[in-house]
This record gives sequence, structure tokens and C-alpha cells, in this order.
Amino acid sequence: MKLLMTIAAAILFSISANAAVVFNSDSAKSFDFYWENLPLGGVIETYETSVGADSFIDVYLDDCCVGGDEFSLRVNGAVIAPTSSGLDAGDNNTWWGSFDNIFLTAGTNTFEVLLSADCCGEGRGNVQFSAATTAAIPEPATWLMMILGFGLVGVATRRRQTLFA
Repeated sequence: MKLLMTIAAAILFSISANAAVVFNSDSAKSFDFYWENLPLGGVIETYETSVGADSFIDVYLDDCCVGGDEFSLRVNGAVIAPTSSGLDAGDNNTWWGSFDNIFLTAGTNTFEVLLSADCCGEGRGNVQFSAATTAAIPEPATWLMMILGFGLVGVATRRRQTLFA
């Protein structure tokens, strides 16, 4: 019994989890990824980035080898459908997918590349991240200053009309 428990513990501790690739979302980044003997729906690679404010990012995935491999993207636990995808006839019918305007919340965001279709049990691909763009939403103080500015312009215009009359 002790022997079985020792073997089980050795197997459990010898399995290593892939650490996430951490990147800075201030500029565009590109990474290659590889897989072998992965079940469909399995996580090929994990990427993490942190943003200071709510932002948007575009992601592009493509297969670098032979046709028949396809990928999906999970962002912060939710699977995202590609905005567009297709096969590149000039490159052995390899799959590509574009994921546009993915909303990122302030803080750390996780991207997981998932295997959707596999032609031969192994392969490689590429993921490209655009630079994150901050959502343009004015702060309440900005709205207040704008409203006060319009009010002052209105008062000045009304006063100027009475002076000339």
C-alpha cells in the first residue's frame, strides 16, 4: 500500500503545469506555440497581461504547419468566437482566426489558446496580440467642467447681448 501511495505521489508531483507567458500590452507582441498529444479542447498555451484601465485588444491566431488544425481562444474563462476565420490556400490550407475588440478589465487578464481540431497529434502555431487601447470614457470631473464651461459661455453671450441693446 505504501508503495502505491509513493508511486502516486511521485507521478502527481512530476506533472508540471505550464506557466503563463506574461507580456506587456503597451505594444504588439507575437508568440509561437507548440503542442503534442493534446486532447481537443485542451489548453495549448496561457498568456497573461495587466492593464491599468478597461481596454480593448485584438488577437490573431494561425496554424504554421499543415492544414487541419484549428484553435479557439478563452479570455478570462470565457470562450471567444473569432470575428473572422478561414483557410489560407497558399499555405497548405492552414487555419487562421481573428478575434477583434476583446474587452479587457483593469487588472490581470488571461488568454488561453485551445485546440479545436487536430490533424496529426502535434503541431505549432502563432498568436499575435495588438497593443491594448484604452476605452475613451470621460470621467465625471470632465463632464462637470464641460457643463460649467457651456454655462459660462451661455451667461457671457446673454450678457453681451444686453450690453449692446
